[in-house]
Formats: sequence, C-alpha cells, structure tokens
Amino acid sequence: MVNTQSTKTTTPEYQQISSRIIDNPRYDLPAYKLIGHNDYFNIYQNPDALPVATQIYRKVPTQVQANPVLQQNAYFSTFTPETIGAIFTTTDFSGITVDNVKPLTTLTNAIATKKDKKLGATITLNVNPSTEQRYLVMGENMRKNMAISINNVPLKNDPDNGSKTVSLPIDAEKPTTVTLTFNRNIDQIDLDHFALYTLNRQPFEQAVAAAKQHAPKQVVKNGSVTLTTRQNNSGYIMLTIPYEKGWQVDNKQVKIQNYRGFIGLKVPSASLKFTLSYHTPGIKAGWTVTSLGLIGLIALAFLEYWPRNGKHAILVNWPARFRTMWQ
Repeated sequence: MVNTQSTKTTTPEYQQISSRIIDNPRYDLPAYKLIGHNDYFNIYQNPDALPVATQIYRKVPTQVQANPVLQQNAYFSTFTPETIGAIFTTTDFSGITVDNVKPLTTLTNAIATKKDKKLGATITLNVNPSTEQRYLVMGENMRKNMAISINNVPLKNDPDNGSKTVSLPIDAEKPTTVTLTFNRNIDQIDLDHFALYTLNRQPFEQAVAAAKQHAPKQVVKNGSVTLTTRQNNSGYIMLTIPYEKGWQVDNKQVKIQNYRGFIGLKVPSASLKFTLSYHTPGIKAGWTVTSLGLIGLIALAFLEYWPRNGKHAILVNWPARFRTMWQ
C-alpha cells in the first residue's frame, strides 16, 4: 500500500505512483503486520495467510456456494482431519433505519422497496463496537444495484459484480455505521444472503495452523509452484490459486480438479516432487488453426483462377521469361 506517512508525498515521483493506485483503505489493516517500507510503499504481512498449497481431508459441500462466508466455513473444515468449530457465526445489527424504504422486518433475503420511486433511498445499519473482526456478506448482484459506505467512506465497486464480502473496521469503542444507497433508476434491491458475520479466532487459528502443518513443501518462483508432498498424505491438495485450465504439472497436461473455484490435485500417498506452471490454453491449437487457414486461403485463391480459364489464365500478366517455365 502507498506510504501515506512518507516525507516525499509532495514529490512528482510519489504523486505519479499514488495516482496509479486506485483503492480504498483496508478496513482490516490492523490485522496485518507492517514488515517494511520505503519512501513510496508500506509492506504488510498477514500472519493468518494460508500456504499456497495445503492438504484437504474431505469434500467441500456444494450447497453453500451462494453464501461466501458459509463456503469459507466449509473450506476451513477440510484443512484438518479433526472436527473444528465454525469459523464464522452470524451477528445481529444493533440498529436499522431506513429513508424512503418500506419497513423491513428482516434483512437477509428480504426485498427492499422504495416508497417514492422518484427519490433516493438508503438503509443505515449500526454495528456495536467490537474487538473481533466482522464481515458483511451479500449475493453477487447486490453491489450492482447499490453503493456501500462504511463510516461515511464509500467503498469502490468491483468492475464486474462487486465483492461479495466486505471487512468492517475493528473498533472497540465506536460503533460502525454501514449505509446502503440505492443506485439511480433502481426501485428494489434483493438483499440476497445479506448478513453480518463474526470471525471466531480460536477455530480459525486452529484451521490455519493445521493447514500450515500438513502443507507440502513449496517454492514459488517465476510464476510456477514446486511442491513436495509428504509421505502418507491425504491424497488431495488444494491451492489458493483460482481454477483455470492452463495449469500443467511438469509441463504436461494432467487432470486439474476444480475445488469450488480453486485448483485441486489428486496425488499419490507417497512423497512426490513436481512443478505446477501455467500455460495459456489454445496457443498451439491457435497456431495450427491459423496455419491451416492461411493454406486454405492460398488454395482458394489458386483455384479461383485455375479451373475456369486453364493454367495460362494465371500467367497472363507475367513476363514472358516466366511464362515459358509453365508452357
């Protein structure tokens, strides 16, 4: 992140760098450790970050896909053979007020409707002070239909659907205010899976520790990941890399599993070392198709003249010395 405490904030170099970074402050920044800085950037480390690859011990249920927090609960439960408590639990808002919105008896999966379609509309939610990390969770399309502000600071929308999970600031003394503002020309908002969740540190740290303990040895270099699995492993590895078809093992195409949006690999129970690297799908096939297309165009142009007028038609405008080669 940009070092806002730098002594060079007025220099052209700093202004140029900061102008290229369009982002909001991280509300969960207190959970990160500052490990270094220079005149332009601060470097943070998340002590709770998962390893790039870890073993998993059971399948991730499919019925939780619409709710990203429950999906995280399901993911974390796979990192250890033991049963752990829920990583996230629901929390009630301490207060709800609306402006130009019909009364709401519930929030999650409710339909928020304007009273007067010609006017703007907002829903304001209050969250009690807490030392625990809390998250707003919502369906994919909610961010398309509204703007969110936290303590009067607008959140930037994702260019596609908007983030489905929003970290709230950790504040043990002051309440947090969340404001949902209807976008222009939007009369209704489906509060799809909209809820407030609290992170439970003890089972979370237990799951992260298990993931690190059972993880294969890993080296990340030049865009590839080299993994060395352990003896008597679970037979399944999940990587914190989004699933795409272009990943190969030791430069060979293998069956890459899609573990609910992340890369999964089935591996032998014996120790094994291999390198996972990305190759853009379709490049070789693309060159083949292009080559065949060029050959086809040449043949088509050739046949366009040859059958109708005989071989001499193609030589009409050639110099005489070349025509004799064909006659």
